[in-house]
Amino acid sequence: MKKRILLFILLIALILRLAGIGSEPYWTDEVITVRWVQEPLKTALDVFVNSELYPPMYMLTLWVWVRFFGITPIATRLLSTLFSIMTIFVIYLVGKKLFSEKVGLIASVILAFSNFNIYYAQETRAYSFLVFLTLVSFYYFILSLEKLSLKNSLLYLFSTLILIYTHVFSLLIIFVQNIYFLLIQYKSLKIIKKWIFIQIQLLILYIPWFPILLKQITKQDHLNLKWIPVLHWYSPLVVIVKYSGSTILFIVFIVIIIYAFIKARKKIPLKQISLLSMWIIIPIGIMFLFSFVVRPLFHERFFQFVVPAIILIISWAIKVSFGNKWVLSGVVALIIILSFPPIYEQYYTTNKDDWITASEFLNENVKNGEIIFIHPFYQQYPFTYYYNRQCFTESNMYACNYRTKDILSLPPLAKCCNGSTILTSTTENNYMGDYTSIPLWVVDVRSQNFYKDSNLYKYLNDTMDYQNTTEFYGDILIHRYNPKQVEIYATT
Repeated sequence: MKKRILLFILLIALILRLAGIGSEPYWTDEVITVRWVQEPLKTALDVFVNSELYPPMYMLTLWVWVRFFGITPIATRLLSTLFSIMTIFVIYLVGKKLFSEKVGLIASVILAFSNFNIYYAQETRAYSFLVFLTLVSFYYFILSLEKLSLKNSLLYLFSTLILIYTHVFSLLIIFVQNIYFLLIQYKSLKIIKKWIFIQIQLLILYIPWFPILLKQITKQDHLNLKWIPVLHWYSPLVVIVKYSGSTILFIVFIVIIIYAFIKARKKIPLKQISLLSMWIIIPIGIMFLFSFVVRPLFHERFFQFVVPAIILIISWAIKVSFGNKWVLSGVVALIIILSFPPIYEQYYTTNKDDWITASEFLNENVKNGEIIFIHPFYQQYPFTYYYNRQCFTESNMYACNYRTKDILSLPPLAKCCNGSTILTSTTENNYMGDYTSIPLWVVDVRSQNFYKDSNLYKYLNDTMDYQNTTEFYGDILIHRYNPKQVEIYATT
């Protein structure tokens, strides 16, 4: 019976994650990932290593996936959907192992209706993969705590190795696991030695990535993090509320957890709750302090791997608080009902830059010979996918865009602006001043986040006549400039 319930939960979760999966256009990070996984594997790896801050496991997985299913938004996002569904199954296993089968089922229901999880199940990025691997690693970690057998050790080693080659923040998970293991097994020197041996193997297997990781961290263009919200003392609380789905759900969960602790009293499973609490508090706490002291990196998307731990604590609290099966079922039904408003809002709100409408606007209004200027340069990736698809697969996309559609940009880290500013053109007409006598359409998407001190618009306003601006959802602004009109005075 419970297996049928789990299958039904997985089916509902699949329907929720497939609904509208291709309705929104790619956003920048998605389409850049898609662009490079089309390349031969060596080229894709080289580009990824030099342009991302993450290990390559997700990229390698997606590289294989697109060879079978293509590069449409639906095709590439289905990979994240698959990992999201598997995550719901694994949280059931972890909940069952830590507490009971009932807790595992409740956890799977809450995760299935999590609007936050649904959102990232419909995005071509590594986050669903990261959450799935975190749960798998913790599942085999829990088994290893019970019995550090060869089988459990190898399964933990393998799953955790894939995890740390997926996202750099997963190293925080390893840190949590090691602290907890040593606290639980501190009396058994023999078991601790075995555990340390496993960790040494993980370290040895991760060593090849260390030089690349250091290179990625020290690259100057990764310091551009203006898009990350300003950090406040209450930022961790804001993140937890977002993970809950809504403020109302957060309040409901807090009330249930408090009631469960009061009701359970001395029967609280301290080891399990301690593990889950450390899983939440340590990664968020470390990165909160790091963001204050070193550089801003505190954003809810980076800590999604703590969501299962939050849901497992909530699920245990629900099970403890409501012993009567009908009351418990009613509470779970209430949580599902309260989950629908944020899910509905997510379905019917555009969350990504509306490149489709912006491209249609330019197709209708740009005349032959007029220049389209994409600012900043990396927004050429989503723009090209929707406006000039023929160039999306070209090895030199920028040159192809200029040759076929008169599309230009400032190069990375360009000093801007005057007439001799070099552009992405590959012809002799390679300077800003070559294009002020031609009608110009500037497509600007959050350029202030990349070009901190650019005076592009001052230069354009001095050398051209500003006409108007058209706005599109997200942060797409299209500014229209015409050549300056030369006034001719008659003399008598």
